[in-house]
Amino acid sequence: MNWNLRNRILVPTAALLILVIIAISAVSFWMGRSSMEVALDQQLDQIGSSGIRQVDSWIDGQRQNVAHWAAQPHVLTALGQTPESGAARSVLNGELAHALQTYGFFANLQLVDLNGDTLSSSNPESVGKLNVADRQYFKEAAAGKPAVSEVLKSKTTGSPIVVIASPVKEGGTVRGVIFASLDMTWFSENFVSKIKVLESGYAFLADENGVFIAHPNKALILTKKLADFEWGPAILQASSGEVNYTYEGIRKTIRFQKSEKLGWSLMTTVPLTEATAVITRMGIINLALGLGALVTGVVLIYFTARSITRPIMGVAESLEAGASQTSSAAHQVSSASQSLAEGSSEQAASLEE
Repeated sequence: MNWNLRNRILVPTAALLILVIIAISAVSFWMGRSSMEVALDQQLDQIGSSGIRQVDSWIDGQRQNVAHWAAQPHVLTALGQTPESGAARSVLNGELAHALQTYGFFANLQLVDLNGDTLSSSNPESVGKLNVADRQYFKEAAAGKPAVSEVLKSKTTGSPIVVIASPVKEGGTVRGVIFASLDMTWFSENFVSKIKVLESGYAFLADENGVFIAHPNKALILTKKLADFEWGPAILQASSGEVNYTYEGIRKTIRFQKSEKLGWSLMTTVPLTEATAVITRMGIINLALGLGALVTGVVLIYFTARSITRPIMGVAESLEAGASQTSSAAHQVSSASQSLAEGSSEQAASLEE
């Protein structure tokens, strides 16, 4: 009876506790998983958005620098054929060389005339030797419009460069072009390669044609493009979004943002196993906490049930002992009554005789 009463309290209460803990754990895991997925997506979107703004800002800043140089009086003087022009070119050579060393991200700085011939340069050896008349950026700037080239491969270093050109004007007339070659390797090492997502996630940059121009793996720069991968066309066709893909046997997710000004796309990618690892760890923690709460609850219910049933069982045992005594007394009375009846029968028989 003691076992039955205790377990009648323990078993239903423990079952209810188990159901409650399972429900709470499942709901918290589902909510936590959803929150983690949203947080990861937001982090990747934020990285992409801030990275694209940084690219646009950097290009705009260098465009302004080149336009500032184009507006300097001595730059216009350097395009002339007077004795003062030679002195101005010498001064400009020094300024361009100093800028090359100071900023670190310029591959080359040059001033050319309308024939495309180099008059001043950060590299004095190119003066009078390098002609850029066939370059598209030169043609656009010579027509009076500031230009930003597509990503090109430097003929001297082999690194990817972007050329920013600005016309040098006298009044409304274009007299020459000054341009700066930006070293995209520097930009990749100082900005793109430093972007980290979770353990092994990273970012990379592709130009408007999908060619990789910044990537942690330098061997892919200018040698691979998005069209080379089955997941690439989806990125080329959209301005932003998410794509899941497999690369070298690893399932990954990629978020991308495209610059409206340049057409370049910044992509952040992370293995799906890392993205789900955080959620899995959270599930294990929830399970451990649930089991701990369950064990604690069952122990507390056990001792509570025991403390409740012990007094009741004590009363029941007392009642059982009293009932036993009453039964014994009744048995004695029954025996005495039987003996008395037998005596009476014997007396009656004697009287009858």
